[in-house]
Amino acid sequence: MEDLDQMVKGLNRRKTFLESVAKISALFQGFSHHPSDRKAALMDVLKRVSKVLNARYTDEDYWHAGLELFTLGLSVSEDPKDTELLQSYIDRCNEHFDDAKPHVQSTSNGTTTTFNPFEPSSNRPGVENVPFDAAYAPVMFVTESMLDQLSCGDGPPPASREARSSLGVVTITEEGATCCVCQESLPVKSKAQKMPCGHLFHWECLIEWLERHNSCPICRHRLPSEKQYLDDEADAIQRRPAEKTNLYS
Repeated sequence: MEDLDQMVKGLNRRKTFLESVAKISALFQGFSHHPSDRKAALMDVLKRVSKVLNARYTDEDYWHAGLELFTLGLSVSEDPKDTELLQSYIDRCNEHFDDAKPHVQSTSNGTTTTFNPFEPSSNRPGVENVPFDAAYAPVMFVTESMLDQLSCGDGPPPASREARSSLGVVTITEEGATCCVCQESLPVKSKAQKMPCGHLFHWECLIEWLERHNSCPICRHRLPSEKQYLDDEADAIQRRPAEKTNLYS
């Protein structure tokens, strides 16, 4: 049997994530007969799967695989705390699928239609079949870094370095606080990163996420992206009054 540590390492790579989840799922066969330390190790792996999903991936195939694994873990869980935690992972998967659903909008005649922003305009009622390059010319200019981000399929751009470095650090003063990414507890007197929206995270969990996305993984509160930060800086420089010199006076 392949070493469990190797399967966990495979979760960190896009090419091997689904394969690793499938192998981990197979280990849950005969779970009730496993020794207690093996059971605990497998439950810890599920925590890692949840952490990696939230921090690295947005593809629905990956989240469906995670959902199936968490459901399998829930069906064999013997510890009430594990059961509660796995249910929270399942709820988070369902929230992810809800976020990805197309929006429903009303039409002028009172009916409703499902709007998918990636659907060709000719397939949507009330939208003229305007050539794509003419209709979207103003937004077709993107930088190479943005194209690289889009090619990875990871959605929004990363948060800017300035935004990441300016995040607040707080000291946990009450029991019960948890990291919103990995769902592990934040001990009293420990330090935690705090987003402007108020959600708390382990430093490594949040930074790993913000290096790929510029929004809070819980409420989608957005931080400035690197491009937005640079654009704001350029605008600020342009708005500064020109310095007066005596060269031509």
